[in-house]
Amino acid sequence: MNLRAMVFTRGDKAGEEYRTFMNHFNMDIEERSFMDPIASRLKIIEAPSIALPVNNDYKIRYYGKPEGREEEAFMDILTLLKTGNVTLSNSTLRCINQVQIELSIKLYVTPICPYCPRMVKWLTQMVYINGQITLDIINLFDFPGMAEKEDIMAVPYLIINNKYRLLGFHQEDLLCMHILAALGQLYL
Repeated sequence: MNLRAMVFTRGDKAGEEYRTFMNHFNMDIEERSFMDPIASRLKIIEAPSIALPVNNDYKIRYYGKPEGREEEAFMDILTLLKTGNVTLSNSTLRCINQVQIELSIKLYVTPICPYCPRMVKWLTQMVYINGQITLDIINLFDFPGMAEKEDIMAVPYLIINNKYRLLGFHQEDLLCMHILAALGQLYL
């Protein structure tokens, strides 16, 4: 059984190219307009993008094409969603389960970043484990205006709940501790 996903486009040539590109990932794709009310409900912030289901809720959204190093990271997301195989350490699992309120994470990446795929892998596993978390992965090569708007000069770059900012690569346990810190919590 294929994974189902929603692709959001603006109905233009770029959207057609995006849909064609996504077809090679062997998913059941439902195409929607960026102006569709469901895009608003899912808090889709830009198009082209793809929303992926975690336990029947679209908690992982990828903006732009997962090319270069990001293609492997995208494949890891699909594998996780199909198999449920989580590789996070027990310490990280305990940490991420301390998140008890809704949490929004934006991860800014580029296709040439050597560290971004691991951050994508860990964060998507955290979303998979804890249904309170939503993850937006944004390819800045496809959306340079977003980098400018957020004043991002390097990747990986995280924004947690639109307030807490974190630049650079961090190991999974430290990454989880930063997530808790963004919520004003300590890892216990």
